[in-house]
Amino acid sequence: DHVWLKLDGNWEKHGDKCYYFSNIYLPWAESRSSCEALGADLVKIDSREEQEFLMRKVTNFETDYFLKGVWIGLTDSEVEGSWIWVDGSPLNQSLTFW
Repeated sequence: DHVWLKLDGNWEKHGDKCYYFSNIYLPWAESRSSCEALGADLVKIDSREEQEFLMRKVTNFETDYFLKGVWIGLTDSEVEGSWIWVDGSPLNQSLTFW
């Protein structure tokens, strides 16, 4: 069985994930809440290819959005310097692509 989704203009499918791109700047916690309200979460980057796709997308925005920054689903808010993805998994330093 396949589920077909019709994505509105802010959503884009890439690989097995769907991404929501917004040009509204919010602090990290508010951005995450906005994602959760859409039934999603901030992105967990799983591969170099995924990171390159995301970098191409955000640098193609025609506003100063990229200059303000973008949020991913990685935080050290609980313990400074201890990076955790939003799904609770720790950052694997051997898989960092930046």
